[in-house]
Amino acid sequence: MAPLETVLSKPRLDRYRTSANDTPRVVMGRYLWNLALCKALYPELQFLEVAFRNRLHNALKVHFNTAAWFELSWLSPRESQKVADAKVELRKRQSPLEPDRIVAELSFGFWTSLLSGLYDQVIWNQRGVVRQSLPHMPNHLRTRRRISDRMHQHRLLRNRVSHYEPIWHWSNLSQQYADLRQTLQWLEPELVHLLSMPQSFEEVHLQGPGAYEVDVR
Repeated sequence: MAPLETVLSKPRLDRYRTSANDTPRVVMGRYLWNLALCKALYPELQFLEVAFRNRLHNALKVHFNTAAWFELSWLSPRESQKVADAKVELRKRQSPLEPDRIVAELSFGFWTSLLSGLYDQVIWNQRGVVRQSLPHMPNHLRTRRRISDRMHQHRLLRNRVSHYEPIWHWSNLSQQYADLRQTLQWLEPELVHLLSMPQSFEEVHLQGPGAYEVDVR
């Protein structure tokens, strides 16, 4: 295992051990299983980020009657700075500072930050914004706090998946996946149909780390 510990680092691989008796084969099985889990979750997470961004953007366009709603004075200094940073990145690429390009440049963290109670009076107490953001979410569930809790849960999962951090040991991983699929249904049911593909998350999760064990030196 020494060559792999050199290139992957021992501290990183140690996160896939549960006891000192774990063999290199078992450790690497968990490591590769975790990679497969992250890979299997990526399509759902990518659809979530793009769909939520565009749903909320369209709702805010209607609410403020402008595609450049982020130029108005209601954003906090932190979110305003993120918009400014997005413009800087676009200028570096010599891209036009069009509203749709700026929106696409903003991170998922920006969009989840708009779910803060700080914006209750400005946007979330307006039922139209909530309804248009998640049009297929049941009315009795459709509140800013519930949406915020759900999206922040997804953001934490997304951040770990995007860096291939360990998620294999999470006891609630299957429930997080079910919640993710439900949120996609709330955004647009057709997205879930598009994700019916081989090697789904469920298949990878059921396989377990044993299916990924390999002999290592």
